[in-house]
Formats: sequence, C-alpha cells, structure tokens
Amino acid sequence: MSIFDYGIKRLRSVAIQVLPKLQGQGDPRPQSEVTFDPEARQIRINFFVPINAGNVSQTTCWERRALAIRELFFIGATPYTVPVSNEQRIVRRLGAMFTKEPIDFGNVVQATGERLSELTRVRMTIPLSGSTTPLVCESRVADLRTR
Repeated sequence: MSIFDYGIKRLRSVAIQVLPKLQGQGDPRPQSEVTFDPEARQIRINFFVPINAGNVSQTTCWERRALAIRELFFIGATPYTVPVSNEQRIVRRLGAMFTKEPIDFGNVVQATGERLSELTRVRMTIPLSGSTTPLVCESRVADLRTR
C-alpha cells in the first residue's frame, strides 16, 4: 500500500466519522464518498446529506459543507500559540494525512498539504423533496465560505 492509498483511507475513515455531526434530528442518515479521479487528478470528497426541513436554500448547502470541512479536519480542536488561518489548518491536516509518521519535518507536511489542497474538492449534495434536482455546492477543500 502506498502513502497515497493510506491517505485516501484516512480521509474515508474521517469522512465516515463526520456523518453523525451532519445529521439533523429526524433527518435520514447522510452518506460520504472519497474517491480519486485519475483523469482530472483530483481527490473528491462527496457528502450526500438529506434534510427533512422544508426551508433549504443554497446558503444551507454551503453552511453544511463548511461544517463538514471543519469536522473533517478538526478545525478549532487544536490551540495554536500563533494565529493560524482555517485554510492553513486544513492544509496542514491534509498534508499530515498523506505523509509518513513520525513526521520529521513540518515543511514536508506543509508542502504536501498545499499541493493536495489544490487537487482536493469537497461537494455537498442535499436532495430536495418533490424535486429531482438536488442542491449542490462544491469548491476547493480549503474554501470555507458559506456564500
């Protein structure tokens, strides 16, 4: 198994652990999928989150996507002595998932994370009752905007 395979498996594992935090009370169970598209050379993290609430908008989609990313990369779980942006936290955690342990050099993790963050997309799909077209929002992994 390569380091890349190991990193994908770690992403899949964490994506599954995040699902209960994306599920609202009384909502159907969400699903996740982590894949690598060799033609586009992209890692794709997909969340399918059914919501029973009637007032679902594109903003809801972006907010759920941001929540999924914060949970996926443990944003806010680690205190830093210096200010670190959420984007940098995502880059570092993504890099750590795809590097050997013990991690000898922080710059290796940083460089790996920066490259992978350019190639990684997170997509949130929310099916709408009474419609065949779901709400979909997708962007780079380090984009936490709620639009």
